[in-house]
Amino acid sequence: EVLPLALQVLLQSPQFLYIHPTPTESINDTMSKISSSERLALLTLFLHNTLPSEEQSETYANRLQTRQDVRDVAQELLLLPQTSHNLYLFHRDWLHLFRLYEGTKDPDVYPSYTSDWPKFAERELELFIEDIFWNGHARFEDLLFSTEAWIHPHLREIYNTSDVLEDEYPDIWNYTSELSEQRKGILTRPAFLMAQSYTATSSPVRRGAWV
Repeated sequence: EVLPLALQVLLQSPQFLYIHPTPTESINDTMSKISSSERLALLTLFLHNTLPSEEQSETYANRLQTRQDVRDVAQELLLLPQTSHNLYLFHRDWLHLFRLYEGTKDPDVYPSYTSDWPKFAERELELFIEDIFWNGHARFEDLLFSTEAWIHPHLREIYNTSDVLEDEYPDIWNYTSELSEQRKGILTRPAFLMAQSYTATSSPVRRGAWV
């Protein structure tokens, strides 16, 4: 009992959870300056969930002297693929999508279910999130109410859409801009619903607890 308790204390301590940059110059009693390399580390940790690479340190470390410098470098870092990946990982944890792979579905209740469904459902949600953030207005209300979707043929029967989807190419993701009213936003998509359900039944209680 002592070891799990000690581990909880360590994992919840501010020293473990938060970064405390080393100040290089004191401005007043409550503010201090930090070095350019520490500013870069904070940026990459925030945007990419990792410390800057050696190449990034050489490229950006001496450029972070003013607020405008920080803004310019942040804009460049936002264009890197790691940003999109880290953005999705945030939503994946937030929506508890790791539960997609914890079990399977009862074939008697879900006869069309296959072992590929979780993979396709998660990828569909990833495309949906990327589209909203990079091609849309990046608004929270769009995450909850957008009727746009990327649909894989393996999941098409779940959706009620008038759009014509490709039958000839089984691996083509089909974009549709107007799903039915029952499929608005992330909370009605297969990935979230499957992650918040059981083998043979849905789980309104689990979904409601998440909300």
